[in-house]
Amino acid sequence: MDNSDRCTFITKKGKWCKFKRAPNQTHCHTHGVSGEKRIPCPVDPSHTIYEHDIQRHLKKCNTNIKIEQLVSQPYFQKNVNQGRDDDTQSVVYLKRKYLNLQPKTTRLSQMLEGMTEQAILSMAAKVKLIYEEVYKDYTISKEYSNDSILASKIESNMLSVKHGGQHLRIIDLLRKSQCLSSNVDYIEFGCGSANLSLAVKQGIDSLNEPQNDDLQQYILIDRTTVHNKSDSHIQYRNDHGEIYAQVDRITIDIAHLVFDKLPFKHDPSRACAISKHLCGIATDLTLKCLTSSKHQVKGIFIALCCHHCTSYHSYPNAEYLNQHNITEQDYECYKLLSSWDIVFKDHQQEEPKQQQQGLSPHEKYIIGNRCKRIIDMGRVHYLNQHGYSSKLIYYCDQETSPENVMIVAVPKECP
Repeated sequence: MDNSDRCTFITKKGKWCKFKRAPNQTHCHTHGVSGEKRIPCPVDPSHTIYEHDIQRHLKKCNTNIKIEQLVSQPYFQKNVNQGRDDDTQSVVYLKRKYLNLQPKTTRLSQMLEGMTEQAILSMAAKVKLIYEEVYKDYTISKEYSNDSILASKIESNMLSVKHGGQHLRIIDLLRKSQCLSSNVDYIEFGCGSANLSLAVKQGIDSLNEPQNDDLQQYILIDRTTVHNKSDSHIQYRNDHGEIYAQVDRITIDIAHLVFDKLPFKHDPSRACAISKHLCGIATDLTLKCLTSSKHQVKGIFIALCCHHCTSYHSYPNAEYLNQHNITEQDYECYKLLSSWDIVFKDHQQEEPKQQQQGLSPHEKYIIGNRCKRIIDMGRVHYLNQHGYSSKLIYYCDQETSPENVMIVAVPKECP
């Protein structure tokens, strides 16, 4: 292969640029050294443009085209679920490494460095007090068994995927709540490759229900595009191209999503909202999105995750925080301390030579777990206030997933 006309620029990863040299230059037009100034694209800083060429570039910039297409959709309304306007972020997902933004939150280690041991112990005591108030008459129930009723009926290829054990238990929960049926549509928030929706589809197949001529609908929502999607496996029943369901994938940040304007094929009240390990702030945005609708969905099943990624201003239940005297500073501490639940889960029996921050690994694990559950209970109360009967459950054991708590909600029965 002749590389004599190839750009001689070498990237930070030690790779050669793949473009051809500019005429009479050793570099391509992008990496060439000339008198013209190059600046980051004002829409997407991951690439640079000539300063004089901004207006022409914006007409063909792929990111700008995506934004224009998104804002024209009926289900888009900027920051409708955010809680406050945030003009620092693009309406489409951009990697933070290109944005030159300061970290949104203080790291846990930085927070603890600025606190005395007495202050940390005082904070731990307040966490304990709030937890005992919130869970005084409440117990998180275990609603799973090691032997799934549907396990022997579901295709073996579903069980071989990384998260198959979790999928089976979520399917069992859907079945027990009468939400596993070909007469139910599904909306998966933070869907990624949509493997959970595929598992639900295979769970419905295992029921051997009569064929329904009215196609079921799956709406898949994620803020990024992904590879190796399961969309076609959900849509088609077999290799002969027999259509099983209507699949609509929507690329949008949940912060901007208007639920009632989604392209529903049927009545939204027959839809079920599902998600597995939805990032903390995305969970709060999803709850706001669902409760802002004129319709109540048939069920809500969200496996919780990443409490350290939540935001005080996006948290849906400010009344709950005020009721328990949780300030913004407290909330920021609690969400960071929630990571102790995972960090020290496997180190509880250790007896360090010297306790750090005056707490043993077991005590840190307990504090981290309590911080998570305090945040989660506010979400449960929020759904209860909006016409749902909701609860926290353990949907699998900790060996299957350390993040094994799920919010389950169904509409309250009419009196």
